[in-house]
Amino acid sequence: MQDIERRINRARSALSGNEALLEGLDTEAASTLLRWGHDLARDILSETFDLDDASADEATAPRMRALRFMLKRLNLAAAARFSADPTPAAAFLRQAAAQAALIYGSRFSPPSEEDLLHFLQQTFPDPQTFLAAVRAWIESLVS
Repeated sequence: MQDIERRINRARSALSGNEALLEGLDTEAASTLLRWGHDLARDILSETFDLDDASADEATAPRMRALRFMLKRLNLAAAARFSADPTPAAAFLRQAAAQAALIYGSRFSPPSEEDLLHFLQQTFPDPQTFLAAVRAWIESLVS
């Protein structure tokens, strides 16, 4: 159990220290995104309780890489959503959903293009609310 906690803490520190994941977000939005990243890292790494560190790193590397990529794309989606031209938000959200499929595996049902565009048509007052809604939406696609 101690190995798991150490791995989770190491992953949380790495995510928290990765400025590119949070660049441009206000404190509340960054906290929302980071909390989701920490929760997913914990879920991914909790599956390695019976592995040594090297084996655990090898087993989780693709999903951890997908997690970092997804968080960065969600950051970009939030920035685009609240910019003068929110059009790129759909592409970033599409890319984030593709990474979610790698993170969640067969439990994830990718959204249709129609569902994605419908989601983006909703009104969000700020990036923090947008990111919280994205999390709820993505998690609703996990069985």
